[in-house]
Amino acid sequence: MKKILSLIVFFTLLVWTWNVIHTTPAVGFETHTAIQEKILEMLTSTLQAKRPQAQQIEVVRLWTESLDDNKIRAVFSYKFQDKIGDLAPTSAPTSTPAPATPPAPDQTPSQGDEQMTEQTIDGEAILQRLASDDPSLDNWKLLEVKTTGDTVIFRDGSTITPDEQAQ
Repeated sequence: MKKILSLIVFFTLLVWTWNVIHTTPAVGFETHTAIQEKILEMLTSTLQAKRPQAQQIEVVRLWTESLDDNKIRAVFSYKFQDKIGDLAPTSAPTSTPAPATPPAPDQTPSQGDEQMTEQTIDGEAILQRLASDDPSLDNWKLLEVKTTGDTVIFRDGSTITPDEQAQ
């Protein structure tokens, strides 16, 4: 009796795994690849438009996962190099700048490296499938893009001294 029960369980699991492996996913591999390519294009074009002086743009991580049959989550991380002066928002009020201290003659950085930072930005996007009359068309709408982390690494550290006169 035990052998028969084991045989039934074995064949049930065999049929179940066969069905799991051979069912087609609601969102195919080609769709994930196409969405990743479009997000890559969107990230680089947006960054170049908003920060035209950004250099060495590199996407560190980009992957997608299906949340359900009609929704995809894309997770990304990219880094680039930018000038320190470009970090401050343009609409922020400015105060009188403190006089800059020139670097020591033996520590003068090269012209291109003088005020560069490396920024890494992590984020995610949510996409939803749009209804279509043509089943061969697979259209997706970008619902939300949010950044979840931002890291700034200074190439040459800045010296900060408190202004003793300001009280």
